Amino acid sequence: MPALSLALGAAGMGFAEAKGMLSFLPTIGGSRTLSLALAGYAATRLVRSPMIRAAGYAMLAVGAYDFGRKQGGGVSGWGDDVSGTDDV
Repeated sequence: MPALSLALGAAGMGFAEAKGMLSFLPTIGGSRTLSLALAGYAATRLVRSPMIRAAGYAMLAVGAYDFGRKQGGGVSGWGDDVSGTDDV
């Protein structure tokens, strides 16, 4: 169940971000999903329902990944010319 929760949470978060559904969230450190990660952390501490806690862990994992990706400058190797030739 935890791995499935993380996968579904990540897919849902990626879809929502791609469609612009998270534009109302404040940007913290360049990442909008960090706001949801903080809400997910609160859900893991305050709610006793296993389903809500699993969703909270999913949001926490996705938010942490996205925050690290934003701070690191994107995904390494995508869009970079690493062929070694100087094509102009």
